[in-house]
Amino acid sequence: MKTKILLTLAVHFCINLNGQTSQEYFEKGKEKASNSDFYGAILDYTKSIEINPNSNPVYRYRGIAEYSINDFNNSIVDFNKALELNPKDAISLNFRGLSHHALGLYDKAIKDFSSAIVIEPNNSEYFMNRGNSKFENKDNQGALSDYNIAIKNNPKNSKAYFGRAYLKGFTGAHKEAILDFNVAIEINPKYAEAFCFRGGSKLEISDFSGASKDYTSAIEINPKYELAYMGRGSSKYSLGDYIGAIMDFNRVLEIDSLNAKAYYNRGSAKKVLEDYRGAKVDFSKAIEINPRYSKAYVSRGICDIHLKDYRSSIADFSNAIIIDDKYAEAYFHRGYAKNLLGLKESGCLDLSKAGELGYMKAYDLIKISCN
Repeated sequence: MKTKILLTLAVHFCINLNGQTSQEYFEKGKEKASNSDFYGAILDYTKSIEINPNSNPVYRYRGIAEYSINDFNNSIVDFNKALELNPKDAISLNFRGLSHHALGLYDKAIKDFSSAIVIEPNNSEYFMNRGNSKFENKDNQGALSDYNIAIKNNPKNSKAYFGRAYLKGFTGAHKEAILDFNVAIEINPKYAEAFCFRGGSKLEISDFSGASKDYTSAIEINPKYELAYMGRGSSKYSLGDYIGAIMDFNRVLEIDSLNAKAYYNRGSAKKVLEDYRGAKVDFSKAIEINPRYSKAYVSRGICDIHLKDYRSSIADFSNAIIIDDKYAEAYFHRGYAKNLLGLKESGCLDLSKAGELGYMKAYDLIKISCN
């Protein structure tokens, strides 16, 4: 009888038999989450729910903690429960949308953000998030409209400017993109991604010095920013600083040893410096990581020509053509290598094919080697 009375009181006052209340576990969970201990927070939120399974905020906070550790499926389950308890919970709708977005479920994400906007029509973040999902859903005009509204609702929303800038850069409007990146950086001078992607837009309009400075700024903010090292290496390459480029590609490979493009780019810099053996090693590594890297086959083949290994070069150009039978440069170099090996008829046919595909240098070589 005494035990039954204690259990009844525990349920009535939302406490467990250790004397802690649902609210106390909830507060402990929030404190842990504020210190980025999301796993510990989830445990406390779970204990809170075990005592009181009808608390909308606890499900919402546990869902946010799960979202923070990329446990998107469980976060959606918790946001569903939070919304079952309070259908007007715009925060849960927003985070459920973010979870759907992270899983690539863009239609569902857009629906969630739209529902949140109905509840809070002036919330800049919700429009921005919907814009991100529309962009991923290939609705560029819809995304642009949402970014515009997000900025109108909050002119200090640096991420909305970044989203709009990224969209403009994606559609080739790099000068316009740079203007939006500028504003994002003015609002948040520590916005590493904005510096990095502004550098990308500058790279696209051949402002290599400006791009290199932006990538450097991004690296100063985040010394492990792989994409920024890659971009700065590409900028240095375009400026003729091949040693500097190699140093940056080295840094990329320290961060990610399986980055095929970094091996390819480093090999390209070595090739320009006439380190054909070193370049060949890098191109081979790029191919090992990505066996369908047609450009790496062509570049390795060119190294083999310089090293007078014509048969190996022909094999590489042939592999590139197997991957992409419209690869004009591969036909050109295979034709050149065949001619060097004395296979004139086959070589000249390859040169003709390269010209047919628009590689005009082929006709200059045809005049010299095939007539």
